[in-house]
Amino acid sequence: MAFGQEIKFLDITKLDPSSGLSSSNVRSIIQDRYGFMWFATQEGLDRFDGTSFLHFNPGAQDSRRIIEGSDVFDLSPDSSGQCIWALTAYGGLNRICLETCTVLGRYPLSPGIPGKANLWSKCMQVTGNRVFVGTDEGLLLDFDKRTAHAKMLLNLSTRPGRKGPIDKIWLDSKGQLWLFISGAGISVIDTVGFRERAFLSLQALGLPSSDGFQFTGYTLLKDQLFIGSTSGLAIVSPNDLSVITKTVRALPPDLITGEIRALSAGGNRLLICGRQSFVLMDPDTQTSHRILLSRNVEDKDWVSLANCLYQSGESIWVGSQYGVGCIRNIHTAFTGYYSSMDGNGVKINHGTTLCKIDDSISVVCADDGIYRVNEASGFITRIGSSPDFFYEAFRAPGNYFIASSIHNGLQLYDLSGHSRSLLKVFPELAPIRGDLLIGDARLNDSVIFLASQNQRGIYIWNTVEHTVQTANTESGPFRLKSNVINRLYFDSRRQLWIVGDNSISICHPFFGSIRHLDLLNPVNHRPLSINMDICQVGSSYYITSYGTGIVRLDSSYHIARIYGLGEGVNNLGLYKIFPVNDSMVMASSNNGLSLLQPGSNRIINYFGEDGLQSDNFEEASGASYKDFLLFGGIRGYTRINRKALLAAAEDPMLYFSSVEMQYENSVADTFNIRLKQLVVPHSVLQVSIGYSALNYLRPKRLVFRYRIKELNEAWISNGNRRSVLLLGLSPGSYTLQLQAANEGFPFNEANTLELTLKYLPKWYQTIWFKLAIGLLLAGILYSFFLMRLNQLKRQQQIRREIAGDLHDDLGATLNSIKLLTHIAQRSIPGQQQLEQIEASVSTAIAGLRDVLWVLDDSGDTFYHLQERIKRFTHPLALENNIRMEWLLDEELSSRRMSKKEKKNLLLIAKEAFNNALKHAACTSITISLSVVHDKPCLAIADNGKGFNTSALSEGYGLKNIRYRAEQIGYIANIISAQGEGTTVTVIHR
Repeated sequence: MAFGQEIKFLDITKLDPSSGLSSSNVRSIIQDRYGFMWFATQEGLDRFDGTSFLHFNPGAQDSRRIIEGSDVFDLSPDSSGQCIWALTAYGGLNRICLETCTVLGRYPLSPGIPGKANLWSKCMQVTGNRVFVGTDEGLLLDFDKRTAHAKMLLNLSTRPGRKGPIDKIWLDSKGQLWLFISGAGISVIDTVGFRERAFLSLQALGLPSSDGFQFTGYTLLKDQLFIGSTSGLAIVSPNDLSVITKTVRALPPDLITGEIRALSAGGNRLLICGRQSFVLMDPDTQTSHRILLSRNVEDKDWVSLANCLYQSGESIWVGSQYGVGCIRNIHTAFTGYYSSMDGNGVKINHGTTLCKIDDSISVVCADDGIYRVNEASGFITRIGSSPDFFYEAFRAPGNYFIASSIHNGLQLYDLSGHSRSLLKVFPELAPIRGDLLIGDARLNDSVIFLASQNQRGIYIWNTVEHTVQTANTESGPFRLKSNVINRLYFDSRRQLWIVGDNSISICHPFFGSIRHLDLLNPVNHRPLSINMDICQVGSSYYITSYGTGIVRLDSSYHIARIYGLGEGVNNLGLYKIFPVNDSMVMASSNNGLSLLQPGSNRIINYFGEDGLQSDNFEEASGASYKDFLLFGGIRGYTRINRKALLAAAEDPMLYFSSVEMQYENSVADTFNIRLKQLVVPHSVLQVSIGYSALNYLRPKRLVFRYRIKELNEAWISNGNRRSVLLLGLSPGSYTLQLQAANEGFPFNEANTLELTLKYLPKWYQTIWFKLAIGLLLAGILYSFFLMRLNQLKRQQQIRREIAGDLHDDLGATLNSIKLLTHIAQRSIPGQQQLEQIEASVSTAIAGLRDVLWVLDDSGDTFYHLQERIKRFTHPLALENNIRMEWLLDEELSSRRMSKKEKKNLLLIAKEAFNNALKHAACTSITISLSVVHDKPCLAIADNGKGFNTSALSEGYGLKNIRYRAEQIGYIANIISAQGEGTTVTVIHR
């Protein structure tokens, strides 16, 4: 079958150093078992998750990612699947753990050959415990993983006809090594004895020999080994080493004999990249598709200088001398048209409106002219040479289309783009020839409605009767509410919708009637304004209202719902809107496209990264044609395949990746994509947990949510952020759950990632500390209990003592009163007994008051003691003409004392004062309360006659003073001398 010319337009996303790639020169690409992409570059190794890079190079700041050498030439997964091998040109081998992204080993390659210490390693093949390495010097090295030692197996420079660099190595299913030797051919080696089993020369392969001949790649597809070289393509059967020519005939000639830059097999697809062609081929059907990178013709350089290709699902990865190019989806719904694919330099910088001519031809009105686009070939031609601002184009009867421009009005062209005379073909359009049109709508084959941009109303053109009528606010078959019109649209009932800035009207052309809708925004109760477009899906109508959102009307033309920013619409600068199918609509805006699915209230937004020609669209630029929608604006327009648009999105693969723990003065991080449990020390202030979600179709349009089950069952939206910050969690075990979803799609409960968190307690939060605190509290409570018990015992003792005092003192006094009363009854006149009775009663009252004062809790300070002593001594001192002096140390004034101390100090003071009155014959008494060596001291001093303490024995009063002092822990000291007065001092021990 001859090579076909069918073209597949695909968009490419570019990764270069400005986006984080280590180097623009990419030599090899692989995908690991977890789905991450690895890029071998001239300046190091990069791991990519769709949005961010991890870098491995000799100067990496993180010692875990330092590799031997920087120019990475080849990559290969390990046979265990747990790590990958990276081969650097002059460094050696590096083994990298996939889970932790840690370099497990760096192995310089030095086979010990004189003059061969610094080898240029180019390729490798990993199998079992061995890594075979081919060098530019023609050496085949055998690296033993177990001993980490390399030895030389072959030196091709010594073999006739085999001399040359080893470009590639392949291990077939029979355990044979295929050595692809530059300028020579393919040597098939037995890995047991390392003897050559076969040799395929360039002539046998059908590849012409040339200066600088190199093998550029190979790939196996359905028992056919496709081999790329600088001289073309060869296909060999590994089973019998025969050369296959049948498949080659399905390829373009420049790939058969021209330079092959790279090739790759994926599923049933063979991808071949040459200097001039980029082809996707199915060997079974012998069919091929030529791939053109849409939007920008200059992007072809990314494949013309390709070094490697890799296919992953529906994605294609191109490693080139410009960086990494990713064709996200070979079945993409979007095709952008901006620059002509024939290289003529024609570009559509700013498209204003679109007109579909047929299946492959579209006409684009722009601010600098009008363009004809062949969507099958990607070729763009400019119609006419004079620049003009074209605003509208529509199909006219016959093989014509009419375009409307600012400076020249209506202009007629045939379908090939040749200018024709408007007035000769359609003379009836002469009255409106100079007007500028904004929109059109076709009622049937003979009637076309045209809207004036210059606010002149609507023109009704009958192409059969060759008449033009005008309808506006003042005249016509129906009266408009406003002459400002943005869109004309016929619904399924052949009603004409007239959409304007502040009006929406429904006209019945056959009856000449018109109805003006009063639509109020239910939020602010204001009329809808700046209405741009309308379409019908089922019994509902959808209006794009600039600044408001997408407005849905029910079958009665009432507002049923408004979809705005809160519902997921990305931008409210909305323009064109079209049905996608019977349940969805798509609208253009100032920033991307929005796909609305009213049944689920789901909105998906699309941007330039998805394959749109740009994010910016024009208000009148859009068209619907068969299975396609067209939206235009800045940098051309985008054609959208409605069917491909509805393909289901796969759930992203989700991994916890990095953990960063913030301490008071440092930060510690770990990295492990298989992380299942995390222990958080008590000294950590906060924890940041990073995660990766792998979906290369729309990597930046993923949304995340998380929850901690033990704290809240509700999910917390995390937007597009790829980390969770945790702080303030109490010690204990928690389960962090994470989910990811494609924007606009529901979360899948089955796709939930979990991480167990164990927060360790601080020393004062441990169970042992809590038990110790519990025991301490129990001990304290028990001590308080004992203290209280002792206090109660002391109080009880005081009560007993007071009761005894009352019994002894007050009881005796009352008995005296009783006896004196009895005597007074018998004596005449009994005056003396009555006086004694009065004195006894006074004494009893004073004693009782002293008891009440002792029991009063409000008078337990030394100040209150002094005041009580004053009250007792002052009257007696005045009566006996004795000068009194009271002294109180300020430090002691507010100090409190016990009830027992209070009572006994009072009684001691009274006893000492009474002794001074009775025996001292003094004229002055000083009572002082002071602090001596931080201990309270009571002193009663008089200037009386004194006595010799050694000559006289102590009486009852002095003994009583010493007894009471000892009861409260005081020491009594009595100092006196004949003629020098007496001082009684009691001081706390």
